[in-house]
Amino acid sequence: MQSATTHTIYRYKQLKTKIALMKKILLLIGLFLFNLNTCSQNEKIEYGIILGFQNSSFIENNESPVIYQGKIGYHAGIYISFILNEKISIRPELLYLARAGSILKMEGGGSSGFNFFNIRGNHIYGEITESLVFLPILAEYKLNHKFSLGIGPVFGYSINRKVEYDNNSFNEFMDNNNTSEKFELNLGIDFGYSLNNIGLFIRYNHGIKERQNLKTSLFQLGLNYKL
Repeated sequence: MQSATTHTIYRYKQLKTKIALMKKILLLIGLFLFNLNTCSQNEKIEYGIILGFQNSSFIENNESPVIYQGKIGYHAGIYISFILNEKISIRPELLYLARAGSILKMEGGGSSGFNFFNIRGNHIYGEITESLVFLPILAEYKLNHKFSLGIGPVFGYSINRKVEYDNNSFNEFMDNNNTSEKFELNLGIDFGYSLNNIGLFIRYNHGIKERQNLKTSLFQLGLNYKL
Protein backbone atom coordinates (compact mmCIF):
# COMPACT_ATOMS: atom_id res chain seq x y z
CA MET A 1 0.00 0.00 0.00
CA GLN A 2 2.84 2.35 0.93
CA SER A 3 4.61 1.57 -2.35
CA ALA A 4 1.48 2.41 -4.36
CA THR A 5 1.06 5.71 -2.47
CA THR A 6 4.71 6.63 -3.06
CA HIS A 7 4.34 5.85 -6.79
CA THR A 8 1.19 8.02 -6.98
CA ILE A 9 2.96 10.94 -5.30
CA TYR A 10 5.91 10.54 -7.69
CA ARG A 11 3.62 10.56 -10.75
CA TYR A 12 1.80 13.62 -9.38
CA LYS A 13 5.09 15.50 -8.95
CA GLN A 14 6.09 14.52 -12.50
CA LEU A 15 2.78 15.84 -13.83
CA LYS A 16 3.22 19.16 -11.99
CA THR A 17 6.72 19.52 -13.41
CA LYS A 18 5.47 18.88 -16.98
CA ILE A 19 2.61 21.37 -16.58
CA ALA A 20 5.02 24.04 -15.29
CA LEU A 21 7.35 23.37 -18.23
CA MET A 22 4.51 23.62 -20.76
CA LYS A 23 3.46 26.96 -19.25
CA LYS A 24 7.01 28.26 -19.75
CA ILE A 25 7.06 26.99 -23.35
CA LEU A 26 3.70 28.63 -24.11
CA LEU A 27 4.95 31.87 -22.57
CA LEU A 28 8.08 31.71 -24.72
CA ILE A 29 5.98 31.09 -27.85
CA GLY A 30 3.71 33.99 -26.89
CA LEU A 31 6.67 36.35 -26.50
CA PHE A 32 8.07 35.08 -29.79
CA LEU A 33 4.81 35.79 -31.65
CA PHE A 34 4.49 39.19 -29.98
CA ASN A 35 7.96 40.15 -31.20
CA LEU A 36 7.05 38.96 -34.69
CA ASN A 37 3.97 41.16 -34.70
CA THR A 38 6.00 44.14 -33.46
CA CYS A 39 8.67 43.64 -36.15
CA SER A 40 6.38 42.53 -38.98
CA GLN A 41 6.84 45.81 -40.89
CA ASN A 42 10.62 45.53 -40.81
CA GLU A 43 11.77 44.30 -44.22
CA LYS A 44 14.93 42.78 -42.72
CA ILE A 45 13.03 40.25 -40.62
CA GLU A 46 11.33 37.13 -41.99
CA TYR A 47 9.40 34.48 -40.06
CA GLY A 48 7.34 31.38 -40.68
CA ILE A 49 6.53 27.80 -39.77
CA ILE A 50 8.52 24.56 -40.07
CA LEU A 51 7.38 20.96 -40.59
CA GLY A 52 9.48 17.90 -41.27
CA PHE A 53 10.85 14.48 -40.42
CA GLN A 54 14.08 13.22 -38.94
CA ASN A 55 16.05 10.04 -38.49
CA SER A 56 17.45 9.82 -34.97
CA SER A 57 20.16 7.66 -33.51
CA PHE A 58 22.60 7.77 -30.62
CA ILE A 59 26.38 7.58 -30.22
CA GLU A 60 27.99 5.92 -27.20
CA ASN A 61 31.61 6.75 -26.40
CA ASN A 62 32.38 3.64 -24.34
CA GLU A 63 32.93 0.27 -25.98
CA SER A 64 29.87 -1.90 -25.42
CA PRO A 65 27.96 -4.72 -27.13
CA VAL A 66 25.04 -2.36 -27.82
CA ILE A 67 24.02 -1.19 -31.30
CA TYR A 68 21.88 1.95 -31.66
CA GLN A 69 19.81 2.25 -34.82
CA GLY A 70 17.92 5.24 -36.13
CA LYS A 71 14.14 5.58 -36.31
CA ILE A 72 11.88 8.09 -38.04
CA GLY A 73 10.28 10.91 -36.06
CA TYR A 74 8.85 14.34 -36.82
CA HIS A 75 9.40 17.97 -35.90
CA ALA A 76 7.32 21.14 -36.10
CA GLY A 77 7.82 24.72 -35.03
CA ILE A 78 8.43 28.33 -35.94
CA TYR A 79 11.42 30.41 -37.04
CA ILE A 80 12.53 34.01 -37.37
CA SER A 81 15.32 35.14 -39.68
CA PHE A 82 17.27 38.34 -39.00
CA ILE A 83 18.73 39.41 -42.35
CA LEU A 84 22.02 41.23 -41.72
CA ASN A 85 22.90 41.81 -45.37
CA GLU A 86 22.35 40.24 -48.80
CA LYS A 87 24.45 37.19 -47.89
CA ILE A 88 24.27 36.64 -44.12
CA SER A 89 21.35 36.10 -41.74
CA ILE A 90 20.80 34.74 -38.22
CA ARG A 91 17.95 32.23 -37.88
CA PRO A 92 16.68 31.12 -34.45
CA GLU A 93 14.06 28.37 -34.44
CA LEU A 94 11.75 26.90 -31.80
CA LEU A 95 10.94 23.26 -32.58
CA TYR A 96 9.07 20.38 -31.00
CA LEU A 97 10.67 16.99 -31.78
CA ALA A 98 9.26 13.49 -31.40
CA ARG A 99 12.43 11.39 -31.44
CA ALA A 100 13.04 7.65 -31.24
CA GLY A 101 15.81 5.10 -31.61
CA SER A 102 16.18 1.35 -31.28
CA ILE A 103 18.64 -0.58 -29.10
CA LEU A 104 20.02 -4.01 -29.95
CA LYS A 105 22.31 -5.89 -27.57
CA MET A 106 24.41 -8.45 -29.40
CA GLU A 107 25.36 -11.62 -27.53
CA GLY A 108 28.85 -11.78 -26.01
CA GLY A 109 31.57 -9.20 -25.37
CA GLY A 110 31.43 -5.86 -23.69
CA SER A 111 32.37 -4.26 -20.40
CA SER A 112 31.57 -5.60 -16.96
CA GLY A 113 28.64 -3.22 -16.79
CA PHE A 114 26.84 -5.48 -19.28
CA ASN A 115 27.41 -8.82 -17.53
CA PHE A 116 23.66 -9.16 -17.24
CA PHE A 117 23.52 -9.70 -21.00
CA ASN A 118 26.11 -12.44 -20.88
CA ILE A 119 24.24 -14.24 -18.11
CA ARG A 120 21.05 -14.19 -20.15
CA GLY A 121 22.91 -15.33 -23.25
CA ASN A 122 20.50 -13.81 -25.76
CA HIS A 123 19.81 -10.70 -27.78
CA ILE A 124 17.70 -7.98 -26.25
CA TYR A 125 15.83 -5.35 -28.26
CA GLY A 126 14.63 -2.04 -26.90
CA GLU A 127 13.39 1.40 -27.91
CA ILE A 128 14.10 4.93 -26.74
CA THR A 129 11.25 7.41 -27.28
CA GLU A 130 11.59 11.05 -26.38
CA SER A 131 9.83 14.40 -26.72
CA LEU A 132 12.08 17.46 -26.87
CA VAL A 133 12.11 21.19 -27.41
CA PHE A 134 14.92 22.27 -29.78
CA LEU A 135 16.34 25.78 -30.13
CA PRO A 136 18.67 25.97 -33.15
CA ILE A 137 20.47 29.29 -33.70
CA LEU A 138 21.99 29.15 -37.18
CA ALA A 139 24.18 31.58 -39.07
CA GLU A 140 23.11 31.30 -42.72
CA TYR A 141 25.14 32.24 -45.78
CA LYS A 142 23.39 32.61 -49.14
CA LEU A 143 25.30 31.01 -51.99
CA ASN A 144 22.85 32.62 -54.42
CA HIS A 145 19.18 33.63 -54.41
CA LYS A 146 18.06 29.97 -54.00
CA PHE A 147 20.72 28.02 -52.10
CA SER A 148 22.17 28.61 -48.64
CA LEU A 149 24.43 27.03 -46.02
CA GLY A 150 23.94 27.28 -42.27
CA ILE A 151 25.83 26.32 -39.12
CA GLY A 152 25.33 26.92 -35.43
CA PRO A 153 24.52 25.53 -31.98
CA VAL A 154 21.34 23.55 -31.35
CA PHE A 155 20.10 23.52 -27.76
CA GLY A 156 17.76 20.73 -26.67
CA TYR A 157 15.57 20.10 -23.63
CA SER A 158 13.92 16.75 -22.97
CA ILE A 159 10.25 16.98 -21.93
CA ASN A 160 9.68 13.25 -21.70
CA ARG A 161 11.97 10.23 -22.13
CA LYS A 162 11.16 6.53 -22.00
CA VAL A 163 13.23 3.39 -22.57
CA GLU A 164 11.58 -0.01 -22.90
CA TYR A 165 13.04 -3.47 -23.58
CA ASP A 166 11.24 -6.54 -24.87
CA ASN A 167 12.64 -8.43 -21.86
CA ASN A 168 10.58 -7.63 -18.74
CA SER A 169 13.34 -8.80 -16.42
CA PHE A 170 15.76 -6.42 -18.07
CA ASN A 171 13.27 -3.56 -17.70
CA GLU A 172 13.31 -4.18 -13.96
CA PHE A 173 17.12 -4.49 -13.90
CA MET A 174 17.84 -1.16 -15.62
CA ASP A 175 16.96 2.39 -14.60
CA ASN A 176 15.38 2.91 -18.00
CA ASN A 177 13.58 6.18 -17.51
CA ASN A 178 16.23 8.26 -15.76
CA THR A 179 15.33 11.88 -16.52
CA SER A 180 17.98 13.57 -14.37
CA GLU A 181 19.81 14.91 -17.45
CA LYS A 182 17.52 16.97 -19.64
CA PHE A 183 19.73 19.41 -21.55
CA GLU A 184 21.73 18.58 -24.66
CA LEU A 185 23.93 20.59 -27.00
CA ASN A 186 24.42 19.79 -30.68
CA LEU A 187 26.15 21.33 -33.66
CA GLY A 188 23.81 21.83 -36.62
CA ILE A 189 24.93 21.97 -40.25
CA ASP A 190 22.24 22.99 -42.73
CA PHE A 191 21.81 23.10 -46.51
CA GLY A 192 18.74 24.96 -47.77
CA TYR A 193 16.86 25.65 -50.99
CA SER A 194 14.19 28.35 -51.24
CA LEU A 195 11.67 29.28 -53.91
CA ASN A 196 9.39 32.24 -53.19
CA ASN A 197 7.79 31.57 -49.75
CA ILE A 198 8.64 27.87 -49.58
CA GLY A 199 11.97 26.45 -48.48
CA LEU A 200 13.44 22.97 -48.19
CA PHE A 201 16.33 22.14 -45.86
CA ILE A 202 18.52 19.17 -45.01
CA ARG A 203 20.25 19.35 -41.63
CA TYR A 204 22.59 17.20 -39.60
CA ASN A 205 22.82 17.64 -35.82
CA HIS A 206 25.81 16.09 -34.07
CA GLY A 207 25.84 15.80 -30.29
CA ILE A 208 28.51 17.79 -28.46
CA LYS A 209 27.29 17.36 -24.87
CA GLU A 210 26.75 13.82 -23.64
CA ARG A 211 23.39 13.06 -22.01
CA GLN A 212 22.44 9.74 -20.39
CA ASN A 213 25.91 8.53 -21.53
CA LEU A 214 24.86 9.11 -25.15
CA LYS A 215 25.29 11.75 -27.84
CA THR A 216 22.76 12.61 -30.52
CA SER A 217 23.04 11.87 -34.22
CA LEU A 218 20.10 13.44 -36.05
CA PHE A 219 19.35 13.93 -39.76
CA GLN A 220 16.46 16.29 -40.54
CA LEU A 221 14.49 16.92 -43.72
CA GLY A 222 12.06 19.79 -43.46
CA LEU A 223 9.92 22.40 -45.16
CA ASN A 224 9.55 25.98 -44.05
CA TYR A 225 6.87 28.39 -45.16
CA LYS A 226 7.45 32.14 -44.89
CA LEU A 227 4.40 33.99 -43.54
